[in-house]
Amino acid sequence: MKVLFLQKYPFIQIGTMSLSAFLKRNGHQCELLFLRKKNEVKQFILSFSPNLLAFSCTTGMEEWVFETAKMVREDFKIPVIVGGPHPTFHPEMVENENIDIICRGEGEIALSKLLDSWSKGEKTNEINNLWIKKNGEIIKNPIGPLIEDLDTLPFVDRTIYDKYGFLQGFYKDMSPIAMGRGCPFNCSHCFNRDYKNLYANKNKYIRLRAAENVIEEILEVKKKYKIRSIEFLDECFFFDKNWFSQFINLYQEKIRLPFTCNARADLIDEEMAKEIKQAGCRLVRIGLETGSERLRKNILKKNIGNDKYKKAAELIKKHGMSLQTFNIYGLPEETLENALETYKFNKELKVDFAWCSLLQPYPGTDIYKYAIEKNLIEEQTVHDLMGRLNFEESYFYNSPIKLEKKKEIINLQKLTQLSILLHLPFFLLKFLIRLPKNRFFHTIFKLSYSYSVLKYNKIKLLPFLRMSWYSQSYTSSKK
Repeated sequence: MKVLFLQKYPFIQIGTMSLSAFLKRNGHQCELLFLRKKNEVKQFILSFSPNLLAFSCTTGMEEWVFETAKMVREDFKIPVIVGGPHPTFHPEMVENENIDIICRGEGEIALSKLLDSWSKGEKTNEINNLWIKKNGEIIKNPIGPLIEDLDTLPFVDRTIYDKYGFLQGFYKDMSPIAMGRGCPFNCSHCFNRDYKNLYANKNKYIRLRAAENVIEEILEVKKKYKIRSIEFLDECFFFDKNWFSQFINLYQEKIRLPFTCNARADLIDEEMAKEIKQAGCRLVRIGLETGSERLRKNILKKNIGNDKYKKAAELIKKHGMSLQTFNIYGLPEETLENALETYKFNKELKVDFAWCSLLQPYPGTDIYKYAIEKNLIEEQTVHDLMGRLNFEESYFYNSPIKLEKKKEIINLQKLTQLSILLHLPFFLLKFLIRLPKNRFFHTIFKLSYSYSVLKYNKIKLLPFLRMSWYSQSYTSSKK
């Protein structure tokens, strides 16, 4: 059987590569297409003749999925399946006339069983994780167990992106590696708590691959793609100290490529900081979210005090690594003073790259429930009679949260990194954020963000420019 993955944005996605690898190992064929123009899609479908069209959908992208599925179905009667976070928590999207199946949670086993049954001429509808539309009814299958032993999975299929040459140069300097699945924490703005509840009593939620298994994959990718640097994607690189110690020793011995990683401020210690630096780490990313302890602890349910962040930043800087923080502006109950606390705390920590987004309180998360209870969602965000929210695809443009001084807070999000890079005087920043919202500030945001990605990830200029050019052509093209 043949699966065609349709993707809007031209970036590598670990989930899609994992699905492709699993399906190929089981005898199926997979292709991927970045969606630009209708004629290109038609030509590709005619040449590949897929049995199934597959989308991965995050909240905010569902309308694009619906529109794209409709566009394709005007010419081809091919079944459509949608997986990813949005259908996992909002499986009712299968009710759309152009969607046939949705997958909740992990998709490797479910999708493989579906294709296996079709290849045998069977039309079984009893497959865990899938909601299947049949004769006007929806068969709602239960959630099956998690894949507990990740080492039984094949290495992700990077070849599915090989035909897009502009990706290869860029990802030589940021080759993504996932070492596990799951996060033990319950931050209110993240889906992890509800994802854990979805899988309650169905095998352990946090799973790590064997250190040797990860090293073997890196060696394979290094040999095939001549990568220069690695981006470890996992939220909890330092969560299991025994695993970390085993992995970092093997990495120093067998790999020694530069890398970047994520950390929690309350998990990294002196010895770990020293070890990752010796192994080649040049950038550590930490989720700060906000400089206000009150908002971080009470609204985001992230019980880490500012003292922990100061200590973590001190360790990272002491051992000669760059520091990136993830920050969220536009939190419920955030004042302009709170937002400025975030900026000032980043300055105090001597952050190199303050990555700043605007809150999207995705339905199903605790922060969404809190915002609804407190009537903090702007009315224009509601777009249908079911009360669903019309979210931005990107969390860089706007936030639906009601806030005093919202214009100033959004301007601050756009100008934070530039202010850090240029060491702008605080009085000047306070003046600038009082100006009207404008496209120039958003351009500044994109330029300072791009420059910082380029500089602190040590990406070579030409691959970066090629990636930027092609990304713009894909995201701005009309279907």
